[in-house]
Amino acid sequence: MSLQWDQMEKSIINFMSLKASSSTEKTAEFFTTAYILAVRQAQDPVGNKIFWQKGNPLGIRKAWMKAFEEVLRQPVDLGPSPWKKVSLEIVKYWTLMPLKYSIPHPGTQGPVPANPPILSGLPWWQVNFINSPGEAADITPGIYEAFKKGRMGEPIPEIAKAFVKTFREHTDSVTGVYNGIVPSPGTGVVIINWKGLK
Repeated sequence: MSLQWDQMEKSIINFMSLKASSSTEKTAEFFTTAYILAVRQAQDPVGNKIFWQKGNPLGIRKAWMKAFEEVLRQPVDLGPSPWKKVSLEIVKYWTLMPLKYSIPHPGTQGPVPANPPILSGLPWWQVNFINSPGEAADITPGIYEAFKKGRMGEPIPEIAKAFVKTFREHTDSVTGVYNGIVPSPGTGVVIINWKGLK
């Protein structure tokens, strides 16, 4: 399994196709759940999965609610600014997210033991982790433009694609660090920087 963008796109299309209007709370819950389901099987470039349980989606849900409430209170277009709350919480969700490390990166030995002597000074979650969770500034305009497509009457599938494009581009920009063991007869730790979740 990996990032489930196709499933997220289908979910958005189904949700936005419903004739009945949804409450702010239900809409916030939908977008949060759709995002978490899409990313919880994310992997680093060689296939180590994230510990998605370590993330806190509650902040994302609250941010969606506040953004929707702010937009609904104002009769004018507020631009991208209300969606910055959501973007910041998404970035926060990924900050220092640990990944499993059973699959070795090139040049390292694996699976890494739970407490290898050479890495004994590192907590388990610092063996493979996200060190740069991307920029909120890369997400905010995309959310705004996706909703703008809706206001302009564009087809729902195009709106869904715009959302997915925004979130996919963000996860492509996420970077991490893998601390591995140099294969025998080498000694020491090799640090590998990686970019992009898949």
